Amino acid sequence: MMGQSYVHFVRPAHLVTQGEPNLNLRLLTALQGAQSLPETVHEHVTTSVTQFLLANSDTPDVPLEAESISTYAALERVSNSSQRLDDIKSKLPAILALVDGSHWTAQLRDQLELSAATERTVLQAWLQQMYALRGIVAHGKPAHWAPQQWSQNEHLVAGAFIYPLALKCLLARHKLYSLNEEDVAWALGLEKLLADRPFFEAAPEPDSPRYYWRGRFTKPWSCGTRFRSA
Repeated sequence: MMGQSYVHFVRPAHLVTQGEPNLNLRLLTALQGAQSLPETVHEHVTTSVTQFLLANSDTPDVPLEAESISTYAALERVSNSSQRLDDIKSKLPAILALVDGSHWTAQLRDQLELSAATERTVLQAWLQQMYALRGIVAHGKPAHWAPQQWSQNEHLVAGAFIYPLALKCLLARHKLYSLNEEDVAWALGLEKLLADRPFFEAAPEPDSPRYYWRGRFTKPWSCGTRFRSA
């Protein structure tokens, strides 16, 4: 809730004992500044955020099918894609490619043992299957009719990881957000993330030793647990 001079965050009662909030204030400032962007770009940011929040509700009353549709819609809007598959397969990777110009890129590619190639073939395959899943559930058909390289839950968790990266890159493209080393590492490592299926590994303990970038991407690791009923 935004007041005249400050922002007030209300934490749901069921999360009060589950840790302290960790707010990305730079991203919050960038989202506030998005109002200064051209109207069409501002609209894409706003609608994509709305769809992303719908896709990541913590209530068990929202079916996975609705979350799948909203996840794809968020990615579609943030990349200003049409409803054609070839359009999002071109535009979303182009947004993420902003990290290729970072001064951290060369060092991180070496640490993550990544080649200099930027085809993003795994991301392309994931987008194609996410597109198919969205189309199937939107027409009321069972989700298991979609390609099964990733499960529906895995699609949702991956989407919850990819969308914020795409949003940050979009805001960075318009000089509202400055990508940090972690942002660049995650964007560069998406191919390994999507290929390794580490989505449901247990998150490391808060006091565990710091993971290095190479270790995070060459061993199973977690991008966070998705809190919802089975």
